[in-house]
Amino acid sequence: MNLIVSKMIWSQLSLLKKKSQSVRVEKVTDVVEETVAFAVETKSDSSLLKGQEKVVTQGEEGIVLRMSNKRKRKRSS
Repeated sequence: MNLIVSKMIWSQLSLLKKKSQSVRVEKVTDVVEETVAFAVETKSDSSLLKGQEKVVTQGEEGIVLRMSNKRKRKRSS
C-alpha cells in the first residue's frame, strides 16, 4: 500500500516539475528629456518710465530628465 502511494506521489511531483516555468524579469529604464522655459523675475525700478522693461540677465531654457522604470516579464519553459 505505501509503495503504491509513494509511486503515485512521485509521478505527480515529476509531472509538476515538467509543467513548471521560470519567469525572468527585465528592468527597463526610460529616460525622457524635456525642455523647461526659464522663469521671469520682475523688479521695480524708478529710473525706467512706466511700462518700460529692461533685461538684466538673459534666461536660458533648461533641461529636465524624467526617468521611469518598467518591468518586462519573459516566460520560458
